[in-house]
Amino acid sequence: MEARMKQSSVCAGACILLFLATASPPNCQAWGGGGGPLIVRLTPDLGELNDELAPLVGRFEEGVWMIGGGGFVGVHRNLRLGGLGAQGSTKIEDGEREAELTMSYGGLLAECAVPYKRIQCFVGGVIGWGTMGLELSRKNRFMNWHDFWSNFGDEDISSDDFTGHLSTSFFFYQPYVGVQLAVSPSVHLRGSIGYFGASIGSGHWKESGTTLGGSPSIDISNWRLQLSMLFGSFPR
Repeated sequence: MEARMKQSSVCAGACILLFLATASPPNCQAWGGGGGPLIVRLTPDLGELNDELAPLVGRFEEGVWMIGGGGFVGVHRNLRLGGLGAQGSTKIEDGEREAELTMSYGGLLAECAVPYKRIQCFVGGVIGWGTMGLELSRKNRFMNWHDFWSNFGDEDISSDDFTGHLSTSFFFYQPYVGVQLAVSPSVHLRGSIGYFGASIGSGHWKESGTTLGGSPSIDISNWRLQLSMLFGSFPR
C-alpha cells in the first residue's frame, strides 16, 4: 500500500510539472540558465538500522548536512532541465564506540517556474541514484604493538578492536517547491522544501564489498530542505 502511494505521488507530481511546462502563456519569458553551490538538510528515516545501533552507540536522529552543486538551462517556455549532486556525513559516539554515516546522491532535475518581478516561484523534481555508508569502530585504548599483529595473524583475537564498513545504494525521487530571489541580474538565491523518497531493498547491504545475507529493507524517505546560490543569465 505504501509503495503504491509513493508511486502515485511521483506520477501526480510528474503530470503537474508537465502541465505547467506546456500550458504556460505564449508570452512567458524565455529562461536563461545557471549553476552554483547548494546546501541540503536531510534526515533519513534509518528504521531498523537505528534499532541495531541504539543499544551500542546511540541513534542517528539529528540528520545530515550535505553540500554540493547543481544547475539548469531553459529549454521551453518556463521549463528548466539540469542536474545536481550532494554529499555529507554525520557521526555519533559513545565511549570507545563510534559510528559515522555518509550519504551522497546525484540526479537529473526538471522544474517549472513562474516569475513575478524579482521573485520566481517554482515546482520541480529530481530522480537519480545515491549511496549510503556506515563506518563502525570500537577502539582498545590499551592495544600495543604485539596486539596489532596478533589481530591480523591469529584466530584468537587479543584485543577488542573492531572496524566494519557497511555500504549500499538506492534509487531516489525528490519532488519539491520553492522560491528564487534575484539579488542581481546574474546572482539568485533559492530555497526549497521537498520530499526525499528512497528505499534500500532487503539483501542490498554489503560489508567491505561482500553482500550480507539477511540484511533488512529500510525505507529512508523523509522531508528535506535545500538552499542554493545560482550564478548565470536569468532574463526578466
